Amino acid sequence: MATPTPPEPPTAREPKEADPRPALFVPVGENFTRLFGQAAATRAYRLAGSAGLEPGSADRLGEEGGRSVLIADLDYVWDPAWLPAMVQRPGTVLTHDGHAIIAHCVGPAQREAVMTAMANDATHALPDMKEFASSERPHRFILPLTPETQPIAARAAFIAGCEPVTDAITVAIRAVPAFHLARWAARIGIGAAAMTLLGVALSMLAFAFFWYGLMWPGLIAGAVSLIAATAGRGLVRAIGTDAPWRPIHGTIAGTFVPPLWYVGFGHGLVLNGADPVYIGILATVAAAGHVADGVARVSFRRSHGFAMRMWRPFDTKFRLIAAGRNVGLLLLGLGTLFRIPVTGLDAVALWTLVSLIVVVVRLAQAEGASLRGQKLEPWI
Repeated sequence: MATPTPPEPPTAREPKEADPRPALFVPVGENFTRLFGQAAATRAYRLAGSAGLEPGSADRLGEEGGRSVLIADLDYVWDPAWLPAMVQRPGTVLTHDGHAIIAHCVGPAQREAVMTAMANDATHALPDMKEFASSERPHRFILPLTPETQPIAARAAFIAGCEPVTDAITVAIRAVPAFHLARWAARIGIGAAAMTLLGVALSMLAFAFFWYGLMWPGLIAGAVSLIAATAGRGLVRAIGTDAPWRPIHGTIAGTFVPPLWYVGFGHGLVLNGADPVYIGILATVAAAGHVADGVARVSFRRSHGFAMRMWRPFDTKFRLIAAGRNVGLLLLGLGTLFRIPVTGLDAVALWTLVSLIVVVVRLAQAEGASLRGQKLEPWI
């Protein structure tokens, strides 16, 4: 006698597919305090666009179904890096000192709860969401945005928009002169692209001054070009503007300007009576060494997907003092100040060779590690 086949259990309902559309970004609240001439909502939308989010509004959320939505409280200003971090954390609310700042909601119930919590400043009303405390990323800022905190918030936003790993001179000038120049430029309507273009123009003017033996005007033009370029780069992320020109500017400023300066400075020294053969050797070593250094760094980035300066703590620290446009200008300035400009160019050539040796050795070590099957990861 055949054993009766037991009935099959009911098939479980298949999980609902995730909404394939990009996440929405919805700022809530009103804040009339401006940063770099921008309204809080405008800046928030631009930063969200840079992070790949679509703009949304609170009054249209009922039409979005199960679409992911990032809701941000406009009473606060935050590091742009928080947005991509929250995109990776569905069902999570970012909190700061007990306040809900940004929440990644995955359904209507969460959206409604977050809107209520932000309106009433009550994060305890979000029991169904994970909490991501800002203290877990202390290097990323979150600040209340009020007229009283506006200067501090603007400085924090500007510095967060700058390159995190760079040379010591850029670190110094972005904290005061570049920041104030950026605020002044934004106040009168000069954008990041115009500031960067001004930096390039001043770099070319510095080369012309050097070429004709006008060392101090060249040094001043070069120094102001560094401040203008830093102000332009900081504004890009501080206000979330599009900057398709940044790679081009990086190539011009980082690769072509320093060799021009060194050659122009050398020509000016010859006009002022220096030995042309010796100066020609120094200028060639400094210019060629800088180009070779750049080629090695680009090779590292293309092979491993990130900049060499971010590989290990040593590389980050060495980047502070490595040869480059800013350090080279400083050495030329010190030589001119102490009335030994030839020695200044000597120092640039020597330090460029030392930096090149370090970079080549690190590139060789990275390639060796890669050949042994190790995957290189940035420490930052």
